[in-house]
Amino acid sequence: MSNVIAVKQLLGYEKKRVLLALDITRFFENVEMFKVEYFYRSKNCSPKISKVLCRLSCVKRGPKYDPEDIYSIARGFSTSTRLAVWSYITAFYRIHDLVMKKLKKYDLRIAIFIDDIGISASGAPQDLMESLEEDINNILKFESRGGLSRRKPHLGVERRTKKKKGENV
Repeated sequence: MSNVIAVKQLLGYEKKRVLLALDITRFFENVEMFKVEYFYRSKNCSPKISKVLCRLSCVKRGPKYDPEDIYSIARGFSTSTRLAVWSYITAFYRIHDLVMKKLKKYDLRIAIFIDDIGISASGAPQDLMESLEEDINNILKFESRGGLSRRKPHLGVERRTKKKKGENV
């Protein structure tokens, strides 16, 4: 799914949609080597092969001149996005279930694109959306030691209007 398709999915067709845009902080850095190894083991790789694949997939976390002793997924490796998403999959399912439960009456839409989570609902109360953000943050803290970025959360109302014939948007 591309980010354009994800945005179109979020808009839906109902009016007065409340949009909640979230970003997972330090997405790749929070996937430590043990989680990557667990993923490989869950796919029936032997312990030895799992460790070799982890060494190829992970690097020391932190700046190059002063790295930590913790290994995590590297940014920019061709394997990084897939491994990170698979490592977060349990959290993504828990978030999906939570959103479905809390917003089922509001023509909800949810899209998760790598480390961005978009949720929209038609006419949902703002306090409900704010509590949902807090619940999602708690899921992420529990599942990945991470959480939501404080710089990106956005809650707004999108009012769709029908385009008149011949009108440019």
